[in-house]
Amino acid sequence: MPPTTQTDRYIHLSILIVVEKDGKTFHGFAPALKGLHVDGKTLAETLRRADQAIQAYLDSLEKTGDPLPVSPYIRVRYRTRPRQILRTVNVQWPSRKMSGVR
Repeated sequence: MPPTTQTDRYIHLSILIVVEKDGKTFHGFAPALKGLHVDGKTLAETLRRADQAIQAYLDSLEKTGDPLPVSPYIRVRYRTRPRQILRTVNVQWPSRKMSGVR
């Protein structure tokens, strides 16, 4: 197996941003990230601010050790090496206490 590189350790996220016209400005929010709201004079400014806010939100999760929220509005794409196969497996865990779920 080839050695693990720095980029192999990252996952790529696609996070839905909803942008609405709000009078003469725009309001944007990420349904998956509680409390993430931004505004801007233009659509482009609102999207740029949303991108910055999402990065700050994710940095905060990482610093505090909190998990990424589970949401249908977040799509995760794993970085893999050539010829690797990704598959989802659903299992039952025998103890909630041992699972880390609060």
